[in-house]
Formats: sequence, structure tokens, C-alpha cells
Amino acid sequence: IKYKVIDISCGKEHAICITEDYKLFSWGNNYHGQLGLENFPCNFDSNKFEASEISYFKKMKVIYIKAEYYNSYCMSSENKLFGWGSNDNGQLFQDLDQTIINTPQVINLNEEFSDLVIAMKKSGSSVYACDGKYFF
Repeated sequence: IKYKVIDISCGKEHAICITEDYKLFSWGNNYHGQLGLENFPCNFDSNKFEASEISYFKKMKVIYIKAEYYNSYCMSSENKLFGWGSNDNGQLFQDLDQTIINTPQVINLNEEFSDLVIAMKKSGSSVYACDGKYFF
């Protein structure tokens, strides 16, 4: 099956893309869970060389993606923000006891966003969410 890709984003050793029918795919290294693939191991040798659909989003429309150092983020058409991958510095806004989050999690920033921007420091240790007016 061939899909037309409408957006792609690359992290350090992985990539994610959206297709024209809003399916979300990932490939590359999964050492930190950054592929978001259910039941796929998170270890140094975990690599997906072919794009695989992230099943968590099968019933959603993904409209925005951002792959970062060892993380991945996306936003659904309902303005819900999701993140997965390395959380060792709280990049995914989740409990710091969870250093690797290998399945997508909702990121609750207590606001609805229409134009969300995810930015990270070069070191990959901080995440900033901006709705065009304020940083959170």
C-alpha cells in the first residue's frame, strides 16, 4: 500500500510522518520509545527500517507532528497534544519516574490551542509550548 505523505519530521535517529488520510507513521531507532509503536521493544538494537503506522492514532486525525531529539509529538484535529519517547527531563510533561514513555500520552497543559508550537533547547532537555501569545 502506498500513501501520500503530507508532512514529515525527523528526530536524532527516527522520523515520523502524516499521510493525506491523516495516518501517522514512524521509523528508525526506538531506544527511547520515540516510535510510539505498541509492543515494540525499547532497547539499543530496536530499529524499524520500514515506516509503521502508530496504531494509537487510527481513529484520530493527526494534523501536526514534531520529532525531536528522542521524542515525538503530535496534535489531533481536536487540539489534543500527545507526546512519547524520552521523558528523562520531563520533556513529555509526565511524571519524572517514567523516563521512557513508549506509547503516546496526552499532554495536559490546561488550555485549548489553535496554533501550537513545540520548541526544544538544543540539548533536548526542555520543551516549550506556545499558542502564539504565551509560553507554558
